[in-house]
Amino acid sequence: MPKRQADVRSSLPLPERRQPYRRANEDDFWFRHLIEGRKNTLNRDRKLPACRVKVRYITDKFVPPSVERPWALELSGRMLNLCSNDIRSKAQQAAESAGGDARGFRFEDICWKAVRDIRRHPSLDVFLEDIREYDAHANLVIVAALEPVEYLNDAAPKQAHQIYRDIAALLDICSADDLPSFEALRQPSFVRD
Repeated sequence: MPKRQADVRSSLPLPERRQPYRRANEDDFWFRHLIEGRKNTLNRDRKLPACRVKVRYITDKFVPPSVERPWALELSGRMLNLCSNDIRSKAQQAAESAGGDARGFRFEDICWKAVRDIRRHPSLDVFLEDIREYDAHANLVIVAALEPVEYLNDAAPKQAHQIYRDIAALLDICSADDLPSFEALRQPSFVRD
């Protein structure tokens, strides 16, 4: 069992109100639509208790922020209670812009989790970013740079993968066919920060 990491979020500067980012409300839900196709993104192994996002997908999709931010890596998504009722249409637009069915891109699933559950992991957090053309934009972030793992008799340190395994195990999956059950998690009286 891996050693539990120290909570590194306490070292993050608290963003001021005028900053283009802020911590997400813990009562909301972060989600990301999956358009790459089930065979590439989901692990439907019968040994697992439920369908999970593949670790490789998570590893490939986390990227450094495009502008300076107080976190190391981010995975873009949206916040359920802040977005309009357009989850399906936005996902289908993204699939079309990626090449559509001709290239195997279609909207089939979303991965999601409550912000409060994400924050239980000491190295993860969720931040909202103000992006004009993308309402309710939010990043699931790895707050500190990942230390490479050094193996005995190995010339070069390797990328740490445990954090990606933790994220893949943490995220829940909702099929596009079952989207109404996910949208039912919306809180009608949700107060925007």
